Amino acid sequence: MSTDEQRIAEAWAHYEFGALGECADICEALLTADLPNAEAEHLTGRLAERAGNLELALDFYERAASNEPTGVAHLYAQAAVLRKLARDDDAVAALSAAIRLEPAFAAAHFMLANIWKDRGAFEDALPHYETAAHLEPDNADFAMNAGAAQRELENLEAALSWMDAAIEADPDHAAAKWNRAQILLMMGDFEQGWNAYPARFGSSPKAFPYRHGDKPEWTGETIEDGKLLLWGDQGLGDELICGSLIIEAASRANAVMLECESRLVPLFSRSFPGLEVVPRRSSSDERTRDQSIRAHKAWGDLPALFRRRKEDFVSDTGYLKPDETRVAALRLSYQKLGSGPKVGIAWESANPFYKQKVDVPLTLWAPILAVPNVQFVSVQYKAKRDMFEAVNARVHFDNTVDAWSDLDDWAAQLAALDLVISISNSATCLAAALGVKTWAMLPTAPEFYYGMNSERCLWFEGLRFFRQESRGDWQAVTAHVAAALSEFAKDHP
Repeated sequence: MSTDEQRIAEAWAHYEFGALGECADICEALLTADLPNAEAEHLTGRLAERAGNLELALDFYERAASNEPTGVAHLYAQAAVLRKLARDDDAVAALSAAIRLEPAFAAAHFMLANIWKDRGAFEDALPHYETAAHLEPDNADFAMNAGAAQRELENLEAALSWMDAAIEADPDHAAAKWNRAQILLMMGDFEQGWNAYPARFGSSPKAFPYRHGDKPEWTGETIEDGKLLLWGDQGLGDELICGSLIIEAASRANAVMLECESRLVPLFSRSFPGLEVVPRRSSSDERTRDQSIRAHKAWGDLPALFRRRKEDFVSDTGYLKPDETRVAALRLSYQKLGSGPKVGIAWESANPFYKQKVDVPLTLWAPILAVPNVQFVSVQYKAKRDMFEAVNARVHFDNTVDAWSDLDDWAAQLAALDLVISISNSATCLAAALGVKTWAMLPTAPEFYYGMNSERCLWFEGLRFFRQESRGDWQAVTAHVAAALSEFAKDHP
């Protein structure tokens, strides 16, 4: 080993043990020598990246790659920084060059796949995920992501196979188990799917915190002495869907306490007058520590008790009860808009993980909004009036309703309408839970609650689906909705 190689090895050792100053001193000395040193440049890039100076890091990685054109590690490091700088096109070029030099570079395939995934290009992502997984079969993350891509492409059997491979590689991989549960449910295998569904708690403790574990978990037995605590454990839409099982669960207990999202307390208190409703907070409400509570159950696990087969589903006609006085006032207000059905519209999700997939931008609603003899009302949370002006849309904006902060008032607004047209978001779930006729525009491979093929929803009688036939194509969907709305308007003068 040459002196320079020894010094580089020493610099790397300093870097690994956190002695960054000593590492920097060695690199500086090597870089001021007469001969270029790609390793010193690469390591200096690491130091700059660690210090948050991404542009400087990129400069050193590019210099290293220039001085050592076959050094795939330099290209990979470039790509990682380029991603942080939101220069994904350049990252693709660097990763592609690295893969040409070293086709078995699993990490490069994986990063490249992630770029395509983030763009929604799962056809391009899949071969790289699968290549990475084949190259490193013991890497559960690689297998899980291959399965997730297959799921998005609606290849559910292949998706399930990859999730099984991920779990075989790492039997404790909770995220793979959680994905596997959702795929099973999408396939209609409710028994196995619901049995595996509790894996969500291990997959992301922050997103799915397991609460009330100091009490016995309810298994469906009758509770005659004491209370049963039922608690919401997921997002608003999930709680509204699984909330349709509360009455069935409550029938098996003498007394029931519901712990739900705080915005739902007024609505749930009215809808379940015999039950005690408390808000879910960062620290449990003191009432949930009542010694009379005999057992607890997360709402998301109620289907495992009551919906184990397709035949077990009883399509709900609407279990929530809005404020009828407010409903009447809003209905009267909307009647003044003109003749024809009053139709609420919502087009965005608040969930950053799903927006790209489920949002239908207002610019694509033109065929629907052009249907004559229909009065459109925005039921989109956090909407602003200028959104409609920007697309020249004839949509009534009711600034007396705060659909984000006041769910009880939002429920009254939805109940005052003849029809709600929405996407895969909480507006759909709330409207359907109120018994309002609801149409949802769904992407390919939607949330598992909605299944894969049916036009009708297993959970709610009044919920109809308009599905993408090809991924990303909302124009065909909005045209289908527009045609259906034209027929609906004829029957609702």
